[in-house]
Amino acid sequence: MKEYEYLLAMQTKLWKKQYGDFIKDLTPIFFSLSEKVLKQCGGLCFKDIGNQDKKGVWKLNKAKLINLKIHTKYDLKDRSFISSLNILEILDTLCINQEVMSLMHKIRDVEEEVRNLAAHQIVGVTDAWIKRKTKLEPEEIMDLLFQLAECAGLHISKRNRDIYNQMNKELIDKL
Repeated sequence: MKEYEYLLAMQTKLWKKQYGDFIKDLTPIFFSLSEKVLKQCGGLCFKDIGNQDKKGVWKLNKAKLINLKIHTKYDLKDRSFISSLNILEILDTLCINQEVMSLMHKIRDVEEEVRNLAAHQIVGVTDAWIKRKTKLEPEEIMDLLFQLAECAGLHISKRNRDIYNQMNKELIDKL
């Protein structure tokens, strides 16, 4: 369950107020969780919508999308990289669970509003900056990710979300 550990590492960055690193980590986890949601809600795997190139990178296959009768409001380009945005567009046509789709759109909006800026420009990433850009506190973004993980089939209890704090407390107690 690599996603679980990744989410805990993101949560640790949040606790340490390493907001730039926290936000930059958004894309890989969102992509991974999107792949799982595609399977859970859409019943599809990457091989159903694309092909791997020689390097093992998944790319869309327009013929497969047409055969599945997947028509999105955007023209998904043949052989473009499978991305969380592509998955979201496909799920918009397949997934009837509005809660899942709302979560995915909220996280995608955060990615668009702050992650891409933080990753490609020199900006001061603070909790106030994130809140101003997204209308969400960083902790709320983390909660959205844990909720999406649940929708993706990962069952992470509140207790397990706090495992690093529990381990730190035990270590301090032993010292």
